[in-house]
Amino acid sequence: MKLPVMTLALAAGIGFGIPAMAAELPKLHLPVDCTLGETCWVIQYPDMDPSDKAIDGAGLDRTYNTHKGVDIGIADLPTMNKGVAVLAPADGKVLRARDEMPDVLVIDNAKREAVEDRECGNGMVIDHGNGLETQLCHMKLDSIIVKPGDMVKTGDKLGLVGASGLAAFPHLHVTTRLNGVVVDPTSGKAMQPDEAAKISTSGSLWAEPELGTYDPFDIVQIGFNTGAITIETALAGDAYAEQVPTDPPALVVWGVLYGVRAGDRLTMTILDPEGAPFFDNTKTLDATKIRYYQFGGKKVRQPLPPGIYTGRVRIERDTDSGTIQETRQTTIRVGD
Repeated sequence: MKLPVMTLALAAGIGFGIPAMAAELPKLHLPVDCTLGETCWVIQYPDMDPSDKAIDGAGLDRTYNTHKGVDIGIADLPTMNKGVAVLAPADGKVLRARDEMPDVLVIDNAKREAVEDRECGNGMVIDHGNGLETQLCHMKLDSIIVKPGDMVKTGDKLGLVGASGLAAFPHLHVTTRLNGVVVDPTSGKAMQPDEAAKISTSGSLWAEPELGTYDPFDIVQIGFNTGAITIETALAGDAYAEQVPTDPPALVVWGVLYGVRAGDRLTMTILDPEGAPFFDNTKTLDATKIRYYQFGGKKVRQPLPPGIYTGRVRIERDTDSGTIQETRQTTIRVGD
């Protein structure tokens, strides 16, 4: 469905307080048809510091400077191509919409320049009443099924998750505004100078409790392969191997993570069919990155025992309240 070209500006006013609320605001629901932590993840949060620093509402750096929304990501392009529905986060009226931009991952400056002033890509702005608006961005080309003036109900399908505009991975970007001021829906707060680490989530605008907390990191993809992989092959869905012969050139497990910090410990393990380690390595990360990928394994110099091999990726972080960690695992069949 083609919609008329309408401006969807990403910029909005920034304030240092909490916008006045004339009445009780509706709660926002997860606007993607997915399961958090399994088939979708909160990849980035709004930047809560108005300086040139990038600080999310947890006082960490799962954001970038001037980022104004929450990014809800899906695993890869094949998942996007199968179709993941974008849902209305609350009742409201569609104010503006655009559906004319291709889904192209922006990985270089030339592609960035091609979407200048249209960074939101395909999407819409919805008025939820009482001064609350949401802006949904990066939707899939030709997927939007509503138009300006339409009334929508919570959970109504609006279109599909895509990678249009300024998108380096398939996701839905959600900007939330209250009385024209960008707020972080996780806390319900606007930008506050030097206060990000002290922000409470007691005023969260999200209906789902799991969205009302800040997620420190996520393992979004994990798989096996017989050699080195790149982030491009991972996003394209070309890095997964489900079965290999007993004499592959190598056997490696790989993972794509979001929200890693310098000092985190990343462990990659491959267990043979008997549960014995075929490969096991732990490294301490020396850089903070929104997105990070790693593969680990070893060359195969003699035929492997056939059977099911297990690959594990674990990320650990020491905090003032103890060590937090996440582990994901996958399997591969070696031999017939």
